[in-house]
Amino acid sequence: MRKNFVFCVAIVALVLLTLLSGVNLKSIEGKYGEILAVNDNSRDGISIYEIEDSRDATTQSESTSQEYATYATQYFSNLDYHGINTNGTCAYVALGMFLSYFDTYWNDNIISEQYDKTAFINGVEANNYIKSPGIYDVATSGRLSDADYANYMRTQASTNFHAYLLTLGESLGFFRNDSNPRLGLVFNETNALLNKYLELHDIAENFYCTYVFYEGEDGFTDAHPHHESMRQSIISYVKLGLPVMVSIGGNSGGHVVIAHDYDEDTDTIYANFGWYSQHNRAPLLGTVGGHNFSYIKGYIVGTPQNCPHIHSNNYVLPSGETLCSCRLSTHEHSFSYPTKSALQHKKTCYCGHQEFEPHNYRIDLANNLYVCKFCGYCKEYDGGSVISPYYLTAPNVVEDMERIADQVEREHCEMRAL
Repeated sequence: MRKNFVFCVAIVALVLLTLLSGVNLKSIEGKYGEILAVNDNSRDGISIYEIEDSRDATTQSESTSQEYATYATQYFSNLDYHGINTNGTCAYVALGMFLSYFDTYWNDNIISEQYDKTAFINGVEANNYIKSPGIYDVATSGRLSDADYANYMRTQASTNFHAYLLTLGESLGFFRNDSNPRLGLVFNETNALLNKYLELHDIAENFYCTYVFYEGEDGFTDAHPHHESMRQSIISYVKLGLPVMVSIGGNSGGHVVIAHDYDEDTDTIYANFGWYSQHNRAPLLGTVGGHNFSYIKGYIVGTPQNCPHIHSNNYVLPSGETLCSCRLSTHEHSFSYPTKSALQHKKTCYCGHQEFEPHNYRIDLANNLYVCKFCGYCKEYDGGSVISPYYLTAPNVVEDMERIADQVEREHCEMRAL
């Protein structure tokens, strides 16, 4: 994966503050987004019954590409196993996709096993990738009223993750009326639902989320002043490999999608719309499924930066062996540096890969130190130039250096790598 999901809260906050500096947004940051924006009265929820179930030629050609910039793009471009949006429950669908991604990518305990929908895969290469694992949902026979649909989903909550999220939303009072429920969510309710899920499943302390929403007293238009700032923020996150839950709007109404890819050449953000497979990688803005979306209302981005990586069993090989996403060809190592010596450090990726490499020093004149650019190991500066990595030195010299270092290693301090 061309990204690093495990980065500190300070980096996330710094990126956000840099991107939004000077912009009058309703921007709420917190450990898991516990403070909510209000006055969002526009409910999102375009169901599959309201879209054109026809394959758009440009969308089809984009979605069949096997070139994936990040694992998030690979995952969402092939994700069909998600909630079925028959009654305007797009925010619940998007939240289910958002959580199922992190369940497969990072920690298999984020969603309970009874809700997982595994996917068959022929091998670790991208061109062997057919479907992304996700969650179970079962379509009803025919379109039901919101009240009948809610009753049906209550009976499915123990095995159907989309149904479980709906009942959780109901417990928070988001149905408004038991006898005549309104199943769509406003975006601050979507954020509150995510927070509640993280709390109930003991993930809140380890999952950092940022919620951004613009409160428009006169409603939203494609010319509202903060649309472009939010779009640029989403681009930055997507390029880092972070999927972003986005509330969009237009003359067709509102919808919630997962942005996961960006094309530099055309300046286009791509998203999974939670409908049919031809909309798994469709332009975030424009006409999709017969509906026009022209502006961004808000977004939620998150990272489980403090959660341990727990290998998932959501991919199944022909042999029956299960496969974690960290073994796929789109995986890019994300290293930490737990072991350091005078000459080298050990790099460890969450996938289990480990290797030793020499320090790569810079000179910190202010503190009179040589400092490794990667692991932060430091030693006193002796006035010399930056030391060449020892892999450029003859092997016998390397052995001599290591023996000497073991005997006369100086006291050293540890600094955070810059």
